[in-house]
Amino acid sequence: MDHDPLTRQLSLRRIEEQLIETEIDLASERAASRACRKRQLPSNRSDWNDAIWRRYLAEAVQMECAYGRSLRQIRMEITNIEQLSMPRLPFDPALLMEPKIPKHRMLVVEELVLRDHGGFIVKANSPDAAAALLVNAHDDAP
Repeated sequence: MDHDPLTRQLSLRRIEEQLIETEIDLASERAASRACRKRQLPSNRSDWNDAIWRRYLAEAVQMECAYGRSLRQIRMEITNIEQLSMPRLPFDPALLMEPKIPKHRMLVVEELVLRDHGGFIVKANSPDAAAALLVNAHDDAP
């Protein structure tokens, strides 16, 4: 797959995203500056008072109503293009096949020793072979 057109498309979408985000931020800052007596916002946002923040956020909400759908669409397209441009691993149909050895779920009851039971998944060709594996494992246990 030729990645050059994908790279160009991705760059264009990212530029569109940045333009919209900048427009939202500028409009919000213009609205926030109306809350300042000097009409000049403090350069450090940590110095903003509650009135400035309220105006900024109110305008940001309005801008989200105006641009939010477009911005979400552009971000979804960016994600799709990024996924298309990622290298693909070769498909291995063997991964979809059932394992050749069936798994048998068995309930093991040890009433004589612990009066306890537990569930185990054992890979074996038959329930008898699974039981034999569990018995051998029990015998080998300390």
